[in-house]
Amino acid sequence: MKKLTLLLLISFFTLTSFTPPTKLLGNWKISKIINTKTRKHDNSMDRMSFKQGGVFEASKGNLVKSGTWSYDENENLITLNVGQEDAHFKILKLSKKKLVLKNFESKIYLKK
Repeated sequence: MKKLTLLLLISFFTLTSFTPPTKLLGNWKISKIINTKTRKHDNSMDRMSFKQGGVFEASKGNLVKSGTWSYDENENLITLNVGQEDAHFKILKLSKKKLVLKNFESKIYLKK
């Protein structure tokens, strides 16, 4: 009985920790990306899309890169995986129209 209760608690916390804020879902236009080390602007992407089921897309013109994303509610952190590497971004601001993400090398400003 104790094992079943423990398993149910673990399942509950696992499921709730992956529930993204609904404001995050959708298509976002990148207004600017700043390299936090060099302070230079980066134009490698112009759009990001966070879809249901953990599907992520980043695009520049007609070039689209697909991957996955997940959300950690406790850390307020988004993990993106495009290819074989994970990128972790802290959500600095999230509203219906604005999103600001930051990691150790860049700060990304987005608008809906």
